[in-house]
Amino acid sequence: MKNLILLIAVLFVSACAATPTVKSVVGVYGVKADGNIWRTVFLEDGVAEYFVNDEKYSETNWTISKDGEILSERKDGFIGVYGINKDGSLTRVAHIDRAGERVPVKVQVTIDKIK
Repeated sequence: MKNLILLIAVLFVSACAATPTVKSVVGVYGVKADGNIWRTVFLEDGVAEYFVNDEKYSETNWTISKDGEILSERKDGFIGVYGINKDGSLTRVAHIDRAGERVPVKVQVTIDKIK
């Protein structure tokens, strides 16, 4: 019986550790592509700021879905969907259009956590 309780406790702790939190996502992410430096800053208050070559071009609200994905919603209702990788980087995997339909992206881009 003690072994069963220990196994359940270990599985529970492991599952909780894998669940992303606001604290684990908050930070600066970036990638160099097409001769530009793209940065995304996920703030603790649920705002994400987007920069190209240090010029801010967009702002969204972000949340963590029940599936553990980052949802970044623009004011017009378009939602970017990011998967969280084991190394802490994020990969844009899909978007949810204004009609609520999830559409996989054709080219997945990974942004590394810088800070």
